[in-house]
Amino acid sequence: MISTLWSKWRVLTGATAALAVTLAIPVAVFAGGLGFNRVTAVDVYVRASPQGLYMGRLYKGEHFNAQYISPGGWGWGYAYGGVNRCVWVDMSYMVTAPDDPHATPPDCGPHRFL
Repeated sequence: MISTLWSKWRVLTGATAALAVTLAIPVAVFAGGLGFNRVTAVDVYVRASPQGLYMGRLYKGEHFNAQYISPGGWGWGYAYGGVNRCVWVDMSYMVTAPDDPHATPPDCGPHRFL
């Protein structure tokens, strides 16, 4: 009887611990949004497709105009700084910034893979 209760208690505490670990896993937060964004990391790679080929870098404080954001958090849009072209960027390294009144970003068209 005691061994049965002990085994049930172990299963219950194991399940509770597994649930606690599952709930503690952080969910990706995409700080950037559609429109004008500023890089918050030291640098961020810009890519030809989500998780694709490296095409350059944006550095902290540089800007990206997101025109589409995928469900996975990748933004398609125009990168300023030394990049100056339409690319994909991981939006978790961005924060929404006020629009630049002096800049009208080029239209990157429908999102695509370069």
